[in-house]
Amino acid sequence: MVCECDICKRILDGIGQACDRDSVQRLKGFSIPVTEQAYQKQLDTKVEIEKEYWLKEKQAPCRVDIIDSMPLKHRVRIKFLFGQGEDGPAFGVCESPKYILYNLYRSDIATDRINHAMAVVLRATRENETLRQGLHLVNFVDTYGQDDFVIALYYTPPNQVFSPDSTWKASTRSEILAPLAERISGRIKVVAKMKKNKCVVGTDQGEQDEYLRETGLFGGKTLIQTEGSFSNPNPGVTQAVNEWLERTLKAHEITNAHLLELCSGCGNHTVGLAAFFQRVISVEIDHNLVKRAAVNIELNNIENVTLVNDDMKNINRILKRYPAAAKNAPTVVLVDPPRCGLDTKTASFIRDMSCDFLIYVACGDGLRENFSTLNSTYELVHLCIADHFPFTHFLEKIALFKRRIQTAT
Repeated sequence: MVCECDICKRILDGIGQACDRDSVQRLKGFSIPVTEQAYQKQLDTKVEIEKEYWLKEKQAPCRVDIIDSMPLKHRVRIKFLFGQGEDGPAFGVCESPKYILYNLYRSDIATDRINHAMAVVLRATRENETLRQGLHLVNFVDTYGQDDFVIALYYTPPNQVFSPDSTWKASTRSEILAPLAERISGRIKVVAKMKKNKCVVGTDQGEQDEYLRETGLFGGKTLIQTEGSFSNPNPGVTQAVNEWLERTLKAHEITNAHLLELCSGCGNHTVGLAAFFQRVISVEIDHNLVKRAAVNIELNNIENVTLVNDDMKNINRILKRYPAAAKNAPTVVLVDPPRCGLDTKTASFIRDMSCDFLIYVACGDGLRENFSTLNSTYELVHLCIADHFPFTHFLEKIALFKRRIQTAT
């Protein structure tokens, strides 16, 4: 298996960047200098590495599709460390705690709204000690439909932000919220966080939370997402992946079937694909994400989905809990696990299930790790390579497996 360092070196070489420690850290931290001209080179390099792996394994799929990204301004969620740069407050990235660069003042991969907010936060913290003291992390979250915008300011204790006499709210309203409202449409919120403490100010006085409403994806469907919880940072690619899944399901005549979805999150795939299935069972271990998924299901008037708050390792017990699903064993399983992939027990259970198709969404090496287990039962027939994270070593893979026809012996 190709290691991360080798991938980084090949990408840097492909885009004409010096391959030193500084460049590798910036590449891994989403802060490498980017240009539209270099975009195709880095994508070609990553795709070449991925294809080399499958050829080496002698498991090349019959079809490979590529989903590219906008080279610039594609990212709606980005988090920075906050510290002291050469000319005052600055943002930094950190792939290794021992190696932090505080030298960022804008981000070419982030949306215009995020870049404007970065400038506002830097100016406000330079001039106001109340906002600056103890601040160590800033998370910017935009929306594809430009509905909501959230800035989360993470502080270290001890801190006076949450004291009764704190001027943080007043300072935030005048020095961050007001300048942002002049340039950014939609609802804006600034959230201060420190351990279990939270303070919210926003243009909508009734909103005391960090939720965002997204209407720009999936044909106008509505998604509620939460700052701090996982959400896809590249909505253009997310939308393209959903459209690819729709086309692929139709091409393989997968309609009116049953779907078992593991690691379903706040319902991205669920909302986008529920209409293609007779019934959907979505399993997610994070209670907060399940709550958000329930809201998303209700907002979009989806009635064929059952949400299960449980660990995917308990898949056998889950199916027994829902007789209808066990009786009509799902014909499709969709898994979107963490980067490490499925645990051995779950991968083995899926291998032995009597489903017709398996869709595996991998944002790391999980697909490769689980492939040897799944390959005995499923054949890789279609692979989609999606560039969710341009100018980094990451590449998302969406693999469609079809159950092998067992021949009598």
